[in-house]
Amino acid sequence: MNVQVFAYGATGSGKTHTMIGNHSAGPGVMVLAMRDLYEAMELSKNDDKGNPLSYKLEMTYMEIYNEHIRDLLVPDSPNLDMQQNGKGEIQVSLS
Repeated sequence: MNVQVFAYGATGSGKTHTMIGNHSAGPGVMVLAMRDLYEAMELSKNDDKGNPLSYKLEMTYMEIYNEHIRDLLVPDSPNLDMQQNGKGEIQVSLS
């Protein structure tokens, strides 16, 4: 499964607040989604036959600002490059 959340708007319009939240208003979309994801994985530890399930979770949080792409999980990361692969798909190089 692949999920993408795209927050778009003018500077100061509340994108960061909506995505992350704060102490007084509560958690934002990212925090709530991660909590629900981990709860769902915890509740479905086994398949219908009782066999243990395993999960592989990968995630990236990126910011595109002034035509620069940054990895929000790596503080002080350099700008990332966007490229087109051989299938014509657009990808961001994370390395």
